[in-house]
Amino acid sequence: MLYAPELGQKPEPRLFHSEHCYQSLYELAWKVEDDAQAREVMKKLRIRPARSEIEKREQGKHLTADRLKSDIFMCCITSEANRKLMDADVTAKRELLD
Repeated sequence: MLYAPELGQKPEPRLFHSEHCYQSLYELAWKVEDDAQAREVMKKLRIRPARSEIEKREQGKHLTADRLKSDIFMCCITSEANRKLMDADVTAKRELLD
């Protein structure tokens, strides 16, 4: 599911939330309460963090956590991994119009 907030679009409920970081990397985030399910989906789809470990971020200290209104876990993944999540329809990809 792809959405553009600058066009007034809102994300539909999905397990993951992703957006492009830099080069071919995407930031992947999921709510703390969905951690077990998220890690199971990542294992099933054979997705591992790229260039970073999974980190916990608190609401009020990280923009994505504030947007999701929850503490989150996050990591960077490759564009190929993000494509797997998009194909499985388990991520809402935030697309900014530059």
